[in-house]
Amino acid sequence: MPRLPARSIVASFLAFALAASAGSAASSSSVEGLFLALPTAGGALETATFANEQSHYAGTRGDYAFARYMRDRLAQAGFRATIESYRGPIDEPAHLSLGLIDDAGNVTRRFDLREGPVAGDPHGTRGDVGLPFNYGSGSADVRAPLIAVGRGLAADYAVLAAHHQSVRGRIAIVRYGAEFRGLLAERAQRNGAAGVIFYSDPRDDRGRPETSVQRGTVGANVLRIPTLPVTYRNARVLLATAARGGRAELNVTIARHVGTMWNTVGVLDGKRGEPVVLGGHRDAWVYGVTDNGSGIATLLEVARAFGGLARAGVRPDRTIVIVGFDAEEIGELGSRAFVAAHRDDIVDRAIAYLNCDEDVTGPHFGDDAAAAIGGIVTSAARDLGVAGVPSVPPVPGGGSDHESFLFAPGPGVPTAQIGFGGHLPTYHSAYDDLQFALQIDPGFALHRRAAQVLGLIALRLSQTPHPYRFKPYVDQMRDAQAKLLTDPAVMALDTDPAVLGDLDAAIAHFSAAASDIDASPAKRPLSAAIAARRAVDRALYGATGYGDVAFPAIRAALASGSAGALTRATAAATRAINHAADLISPDNA
Repeated sequence: MPRLPARSIVASFLAFALAASAGSAASSSSVEGLFLALPTAGGALETATFANEQSHYAGTRGDYAFARYMRDRLAQAGFRATIESYRGPIDEPAHLSLGLIDDAGNVTRRFDLREGPVAGDPHGTRGDVGLPFNYGSGSADVRAPLIAVGRGLAADYAVLAAHHQSVRGRIAIVRYGAEFRGLLAERAQRNGAAGVIFYSDPRDDRGRPETSVQRGTVGANVLRIPTLPVTYRNARVLLATAARGGRAELNVTIARHVGTMWNTVGVLDGKRGEPVVLGGHRDAWVYGVTDNGSGIATLLEVARAFGGLARAGVRPDRTIVIVGFDAEEIGELGSRAFVAAHRDDIVDRAIAYLNCDEDVTGPHFGDDAAAAIGGIVTSAARDLGVAGVPSVPPVPGGGSDHESFLFAPGPGVPTAQIGFGGHLPTYHSAYDDLQFALQIDPGFALHRRAAQVLGLIALRLSQTPHPYRFKPYVDQMRDAQAKLLTDPAVMALDTDPAVLGDLDAAIAHFSAAASDIDASPAKRPLSAAIAARRAVDRALYGATGYGDVAFPAIRAALASGSAGALTRATAAATRAINHAADLISPDNA
């Protein structure tokens, strides 16, 4: 008798175990146990191997091949799987060059901008790597003095000014790592820089080869000035030249066109509405086996588990939607397109969105979550015995596809992300490949574990009748309120005390309602809870670069320096919180 494939053995065991369960439906614990048996390390490795085969920058042939791969794997798992195309702006480098020039304007050295070979890892010099560049860079030919601006923060420019050194008209050399590169580029432009050269210092990125380059977007709004990321090997020469008052020639021409991109969408119908959405970006700067092949591998192993249960007759109560987004690396274009296309039929009814981005980059567990679903996220990881689970998940920051779901003007869907992280010296380089993934997770056991944790969160969100808790919002509101009350900028604007007093009263009103509904969630219909958390999520959560911002509209108004704008933004937040409190209040039961 031929050996059954491992997947057939699991499916047979699953069907037998479920049939043996008492009653017409399996118990929650037995379903969870069987679900957790289905994700495999081998399946995750198969996805990572495919990601490593060719680069898949947004809109390219390799990108479309990965979209088809994901569609086919979702279909194999039993999902209705499709590819949805959309159009969007795509940048590609038409011409990039960098050289040193003497006082007479003669070029004395031309830099090799390619990533060089690394012993034992041939991928950095494969033909499909391409020259490193920044999406959103301006196009210009600049000849100007070089100036080192440290990490490119406001404090660095203040130090230069104190020493009577101006950035205006110069090419700024910026050390990556302190802030989102787009904010660093915009700050350089505001200070009058003629161009920006980025580099990664091995002291920050331990283990990053000196010939490696961190690519990346500098924002959706195209800069006026050119920017270019370079190797540390080249940066050392540039920094030494800047110290001598030397000059450089920076030539950047970016070709921007409107191209076709592809979201891969899989749907497994549940017994009722309010879907649970899981997603992650499928595009990469080069091979992206950890960023974000690890996220796609996690999603496909979760799909395998849900599909296995469905084939055995156990469908989730809520529909499961799994999406591989395109073009996250160049502005989260895919997730924005998905939200726009499915706002009515999926997004506005969604219980939650679970984001998968860099799910395995090291051994240390981490998570973040909006307050409404933080308890389910934490309990799932703890029930699986994962080490290092925080008692309260951190608030989501920026920098990935969850922004399209959570932050205003988006739909205010509560989001979460889990993963195993660590130092990532290959970030956005050609060396984020299968070899590196196997170094950090030799047996792909962490990939399987990530799928188990994320899958269990999704399963519980899909099966729990009332999955939200509202009291955790209160501490976040109070913390943000306290920071506002002690912010010198608020006092300087001579804000009407009544405005902040109204916000305080709204938080107190919400706190009382939250305590009541958390004690008895069934008192109010789920539709009221969804509407309430939507109002709070859109008012409370925001981001700047990679960081999180509480009450983002209030913070933006404060930054504008307008007392009127601050008053209006605070009043709007107050109305949103009162509205949410009314929706979940026992008085309206």
